[in-house]
Amino acid sequence: QCCSLAELTDREMIRELKRKLDAIYHHDNLAALELKPSDIIVDITGGTKAMSIGMAFGALDSAIDIQYVEQKDYRVIPLSITVDAILDKFNLYLVEQQAKANPGSA
Repeated sequence: QCCSLAELTDREMIRELKRKLDAIYHHDNLAALELKPSDIIVDITGGTKAMSIGMAFGALDSAIDIQYVEQKDYRVIPLSITVDAILDKFNLYLVEQQAKANPGSA
């Protein structure tokens, strides 16, 4: 049993949320409720960035749809998140961090 989410670092929180969601979305749990992944939507509107990432990772592994609610007009926005899209963004982030760490080497 893990500590409360508030006590975790962002990286630990992402891992813990993904682990918990993997358990919740396990096919045995869904079958017991007569649900399929297409019956479930993960809403990543609330929470911290790390929480949203952990929830998105858990949903991706289980082929569950992800949505976000726009705060200005409360529109529900379905998100098309793929592993490739995440890796592309992460790669861009790493390049930006490298540039910040070594401003003269470009």
